[in-house]
Amino acid sequence: AEYMGGTTETYPRPLAVGTDIDNDAFTILVAKDNSKIVGFAIYYCMYSTFNGRGIALDTVYIANDYRRKSIGRELVRRVLNDAVSLNCHVFEFCSLPLSVVTAHISDNSSGLIDYTSAHQWHALRLHGDNFKQLASSHSPLPSGFRIREANIEDVAHLITLIHELSVFEGLENLCNVTDERLYNDGFNPSRQRFFSCLIAEIDNEAFSSIELSHEYKDLQSDLHLDHHIVGYAFYYMGCCLPYGKYVHVDDIYVREPFRRRGLGKNFMRDIAHRGCAAGAQCFGWICLEWNSAALQFYKDLGAIDITDQCDVHFYRMTPLTESSIAQICSN
Repeated sequence: AEYMGGTTETYPRPLAVGTDIDNDAFTILVAKDNSKIVGFAIYYCMYSTFNGRGIALDTVYIANDYRRKSIGRELVRRVLNDAVSLNCHVFEFCSLPLSVVTAHISDNSSGLIDYTSAHQWHALRLHGDNFKQLASSHSPLPSGFRIREANIEDVAHLITLIHELSVFEGLENLCNVTDERLYNDGFNPSRQRFFSCLIAEIDNEAFSSIELSHEYKDLQSDLHLDHHIVGYAFYYMGCCLPYGKYVHVDDIYVREPFRRRGLGKNFMRDIAHRGCAAGAQCFGWICLEWNSAALQFYKDLGAIDITDQCDVHFYRMTPLTESSIAQICSN
């Protein structure tokens, strides 16, 4: 498609779904002046347990001589159009708050929110030897616990736990998950998957030895089950420059009576191991600032808080509509 005397091209075609580990984990959109590449955007499919499928923008870069010619705006517009064509609900990226791109996109009523400023969300990264060490580590689970891949039969339980997490984080007003959306985005065999999910379970014998507070008495009604779901982890593949292929954890949640038993670390290790096996070089996630115990746990793994160290902010827009895209690209 021609503009400003140049063209844009997308590699690969079509947009690669980030969680299909056997396929490409990201897409590159390039801007050309004749045969010369003068800019690019790297983006990938992501998933929010609260809001559903989305597009994450990793990088937009324009060569010096081609800046201030609306090429960056055009690249972002085409990324967002891909998001609409995939019926995505979320657009997100991490950036310095004073970057030109951030200032341009945020200076309107599009609905883009700086979640770092508004909700104290911190972006963390784990790479290099620390990433490989976590992926190869061994931390046995207590007797009676196991971690497995989620399946279609788990959807109703996952919905319950996702809502429980939103209350725990004080973000229930942002949680729009439904059974149908979760099924179609991750468990419908006739559709592409936007995420992978692990489940933590406990068997009846171990379960019966744990004292439950009144808010978890509902679990007692499931004593006829062989195992009880007590936690989950959602993740997907993407890209993070300068490292390349990247595995992102959207959410890890363990119900309160079952915490401090190694489930969180085992979730992290299993995802890191799967990411390494798929060629990922970097591991990332978001953590709320008030959750100091979680932040310390992640730092003990060797993670870098790039919000603290580099002032990187996390931005998200949801819902994603044609009118909001028009507002983003109108300035």
